[in-house]
Amino acid sequence: MNLTNTTTSPPPLPPPASFLKPLPPLISGVPDSIVLVILPIAAYWVLSLFFHFLDVHDLLASYRLHTPAEVLKRNHVSRREVVRDVIVQQIIQTIVGLAIGVSEPEEMIGGEWWEIMGLYSKFMGDWRYKLVEVAYWYLIPAARFWVAIFIMDTWQYFLHRLMHEVKWLYKTFHSRHHRLYVPYAFGALYNHPFEGLLMDTIGAGIAYKISGLRIRGAMTFFTFSTMKTVDDHCGYALPFDPLQYFFWNNAGYHDVHHQGWGIKTNFSQPFFICWDRWLGTQWTGGDVSARYAASREKAAEQLAKDGITPKQKENITASIPQKGVSPTAYMNGEATNGLKPRIPNGKPKAQADGSRRQVIDIDGSSVLREEQNEETAAENVRLRTRVNGSVR
Repeated sequence: MNLTNTTTSPPPLPPPASFLKPLPPLISGVPDSIVLVILPIAAYWVLSLFFHFLDVHDLLASYRLHTPAEVLKRNHVSRREVVRDVIVQQIIQTIVGLAIGVSEPEEMIGGEWWEIMGLYSKFMGDWRYKLVEVAYWYLIPAARFWVAIFIMDTWQYFLHRLMHEVKWLYKTFHSRHHRLYVPYAFGALYNHPFEGLLMDTIGAGIAYKISGLRIRGAMTFFTFSTMKTVDDHCGYALPFDPLQYFFWNNAGYHDVHHQGWGIKTNFSQPFFICWDRWLGTQWTGGDVSARYAASREKAAEQLAKDGITPKQKENITASIPQKGVSPTAYMNGEATNGLKPRIPNGKPKAQADGSRRQVIDIDGSSVLREEQNEETAAENVRLRTRVNGSVR
């Protein structure tokens, strides 16, 4: 029945109950409240296993931010522990998600025409009515989606930064996530359960409630946020990945935050970097190529000391050209006088010193020795660069 052509007078609000009916489930026989909690978890493991497949079969190796040797030698937690803690967080996430789904009123359809006409009846039969329809069906949902993104970014930035600024919070909760100095995809939600509940689950729930997203919009938002978080920890700088192409807050950006010299910078997550820019917490030390090269070398040396055979070493520690991180000068990003692996003075030095202090407080002097060894290795990279003209 085409109600648009039956009258030009404003319809009654709310619409008659006879026109309302429950929204049909997205998947027949499965309530949307169940799909709401299943989709993000399914997306997490499907995307994580895709990147894990790339790791295992050494595909797209030239786009890796770190070598397999670094994953083995620099991380302070086993993959088994990571999987266990991620599953714990997802169980908590499921319980909270189901509670939200049960508490929400059943979404009804059939009253949309009344909602539009109750506000814009004067446009009836006018071309402007079509604009109102476009706004109602597309522009307003898109605006709600972006509001949800901004709220989640804001919540996570300030809570994430607080976890780093307050020593007790970092030591008790957030330091667990930073046992992964070399992030990989399925470690994206490796957190202390309380931190995961507060930062991820509750943060997403608040964004959903305040933005006014409806159930299908919430499915998209939660799933998209999960995929973005996994991609940020994937360990690959992929120029053809849309999640990395359209967002500056990507795997390369967040990886700096996981390094011992950048841990108190680049707090923004998971979408935009505006809060880092507005509040001056973005990494300012320029190109990090020399540090990444030094880290690769150090991991290779440690494997050699562990008795890895030359063939094994060749397979897992081959030098990888960094397409995601430009091999230009480290200092200020300028390609002059070869690589400058030491962090420049001023704000970059203060950022790195603060990062190191936080790491040392938790992991002890061994990390400081590791940093000093990386400095030495980086100097060797610089010297070879003068001779060879590039970093491989």
